[in-house]
Formats: sequence, structure tokens, C-alpha cells
Amino acid sequence: MSRKPRKKLWIILAVVVSVLILCATFFVVSAISAVKNVTISNTASGLRLRWSAVSGADFYEIYKVSSGSTKRIATVKSGSYTDRSVSYNNSYRYKIRSVKGKFKSSYVYISYRRLAAPAMKSVNAKGNSVTVKWNAVSGATGYILYRKSVDGAKWTRLASVDANTLSYTDKASGNKTYSYAVKQLNGKCVSALSNAKSLNAGAARQLKVKNSPYGVVLSWKKFASDYKIEIIRRVNGNNRKIATISGTEMSYIDKAPSFGRKNAYVIRAITSSGQRDENSNVASLYAVNPNRKMVALTYDDGPNAPVTESILQTLKENNARATFYVVGSRLEEFKNSLIKEAQYGCEIGCHSYNHTILTTVSNATIKSEVTKTNNLIKKYTGQTVKTVRAPGGSVNDNVKKVVSYPLVNWSVDTLDWSNRSSAATFANFKANVTDGAIVLMHDLYPSTAEATKSIVSYLKQNGYQIVTVSELMDAKGVRFTSGNLYNSANS
Repeated sequence: MSRKPRKKLWIILAVVVSVLILCATFFVVSAISAVKNVTISNTASGLRLRWSAVSGADFYEIYKVSSGSTKRIATVKSGSYTDRSVSYNNSYRYKIRSVKGKFKSSYVYISYRRLAAPAMKSVNAKGNSVTVKWNAVSGATGYILYRKSVDGAKWTRLASVDANTLSYTDKASGNKTYSYAVKQLNGKCVSALSNAKSLNAGAARQLKVKNSPYGVVLSWKKFASDYKIEIIRRVNGNNRKIATISGTEMSYIDKAPSFGRKNAYVIRAITSSGQRDENSNVASLYAVNPNRKMVALTYDDGPNAPVTESILQTLKENNARATFYVVGSRLEEFKNSLIKEAQYGCEIGCHSYNHTILTTVSNATIKSEVTKTNNLIKKYTGQTVKTVRAPGGSVNDNVKKVVSYPLVNWSVDTLDWSNRSSAATFANFKANVTDGAIVLMHDLYPSTAEATKSIVSYLKQNGYQIVTVSELMDAKGVRFTSGNLYNSANS
């Protein structure tokens, strides 16, 4: 056999292999990879698709697949695209491929549901916690709450809750402002972040107000030094910003409140970036004019429904308030009258549980008489007792020590308890009343209710403000101290 044909065969095989290698090399160099790391998420403007850039890709094609039809909706050069032509509560399917010249990669598919973000309702603080509330979203299977400190910090996931839970209490504390927002969860799909609401967790919620000889004093815990603080006063539903002060301040005196009316205050921090916190707690009081005469009317031994409520009506009609020293054993029967006392802006003090003369009983009994009554007052009205009046005004050093509250007696005794006469009660009052006086009466007798009408009329005609015991002492600059006995703002 000749060797020439074999040589030709090897030459042909070599050429074929070379061509195959060249074709394979050309294909590898020219083909394009599919996109990777594809994600999709809800945003405020639509569904955003993202993927990792493919080396050598000229652009990317995005298609929307719906009801068996496919439509190309975009061609982009970057690794992201937002589809704005989407509707809430609908699901969408997309396919994406990379393109290089005439070469196109395989498709990558992804689906997601368009979801509406919840609306934040409120952020309020109490004690060492912040309670966040939001509105329900129909169809949600749960919610995810986020928190961040203001001024550029990143959102961090705080908690996940079920669809029936529309609030969360965060144990945030310290002098720091936090922002809160929430997302809707629907199966494996998550909405965009809601609107944010902010609150200073350690300061704004602790606003307190009191009358003083200089006006209404507002006080709070210290804010961060780079904050400013806005102070807002509300009277009859009308808000007015009355001051903007440094965040280093811890108090402010409102020298021109609406005297004789209920003034409500809130404060809020303004951060260095200009972001405003949510409002603080609302702190309210009736502003007492320190430059006018004032008297505190007090009523012991009640409540007693018909008499108490007649007195309350007189006070209400004349924009006046009084202090009721109540007996604990009567509160269950007359709790409605007690609640009205608080609702009308009156002050409620403790007059023991059984009208026991405290100088004649053991220390344990003294404590029980005061504690039981104070707890009932708190239960029915929400008021925390500030002062105690001992039955009969009987006070000694031991009572002062054991009671641990300021003790209040009186400077004007109308003797209504003995005369049972509206005329005699009024005459005794008129003969002894002075600026700063504390007047003793009892809301047990119909004659006292009648006398109250004459007393209130007289005080108004003669330029007196009719205030509670605490309002009187604060406006006169008298500092209440536990274990001390007070007869008036002057003694």
C-alpha cells in the first residue's frame, strides 16, 4: 500500500481539528452570560429589578410576562430598572437577558407582588418605652418594623408581627431621637418602607408644667446639645409656637399664657439636619395670673352626689375650680361624682378612708387610711394625689412623719358643718377671706351648695381667681414639702 494516501488523510484531519478549535474559540469569546443575583423589591414608585453587571454586555432587555404574552418593556445599560406601570395588590412576572452584539444570553425569570406601604399613625413615649402604631393594610399577612437614629443612620429591622398587630412597644431609652417606619408583609413579598415618624426617646415625653409667680413654667429632661426646641401652646384648639430655644435648655417660662383658661403645651426637638421630632406628651394646666388675688375653695367628707354635683355646676358656670378632700369609703358609691370632679378640672385630695382621726391610731392604720384612698382616686380618675387633709385637721409630728405628703388645713372655716345655713356660711366666709386663703367647706349639706353660689359670685365681683390648692401654692411660689402643714399660701 502507498503511504501517500495516509499522509493526505492526516493532513485533512489536522485541518478539520483546526477549524473546530477556531469555531469553538470564536463561540466562547463571542457568547454572553446570563445575568446573576437578580432581585426585585417594592419602592414608592414601582417594582425595582436589580442584577449584577455581566462582563462585556452591551445592554440588558427586560420583558414583562402576562397571561401567556410577553412584552419587552425596557432596554437598559445599567444593572437596575424600575417598572412604574404596576398596580397595587397585583403580581408581576419578568424575564431579563444580557446582550452583546448579536449574542443574547438565556433568560432569567423573577416574580413579585406590588404592595402598598402602611401609613404610620403615631409614635408616643411613656416611661422608658416608645409605642409605635400604624394603619392596617388589607390583605397583609404581617408587618416589619424598622428603627434608626436620625441624621443619616441606616434603618435596622426592629421586629416582625402578625397581621392583627398594629402597634409595637420599643424599649428605647436614653437621650436619643429615633425614627420609626414599617413595611407590609404579604407572603414572601415585602412593601416599600412607610412614611417615618420620629421621637426623642429620653426627653420630649417628660414635659411637665406648673404655675409660678412668673408665669407657667415648663420643664423637661435635657436634649442633645445640637438640637433646638420648639415650644407650642394650645388654647381652645388653636396651636401657637411661642418659642424656639437651645437644646441645652431644660425649662422655659411662658409669661403670657391665656390666664384663667386651660393651656396645653407640647415641645419637639429640631435636629441639626432640620428634622423635627414628633410632639412630646401634652402637658396641660389652668393658668393662674400671679398678679391677681386668688382663693382656694376646699370641700371635705364627700362625695355626696346631689350636693357635690350642684357645687360642680356652679364652679363650671363660673370657670372656677376647687379641691375636694374625699373619704375613701364613699368612693365606690359616689364614683360618678368623683369622676366629674376630675373632668371639671378640680383637684382631688385624700381625707382618709374612714374619716379616722389620725392622731389616735397606729402608724400602720395611718398608712392604710391614706394608701387605700389614694389608690381608689387613681383608679377612678387617673389623678395622682398631691396633698392630704387629716380628718378634723388633727395633725401632730407623728402624722407629719408617717403620711409623707404635704398636709393641708385651712385659714377660713365657714362653719357650714355646724350652722347648716347658707347665709351663715357665706357670712363667715366674707368676714375672713383674704388673698391666698384656703377656705373650708363640706360637700355634704345642701346649704353649702347654696352658699357656694354666693361665695363664687362675691369672689368674682371682687377680682379673685378661684383656684385649686396646688394652683394657689404654685402661683404664690409656696413650695409643697412632704411632712409640712399648710393653712394658706401665707402660712
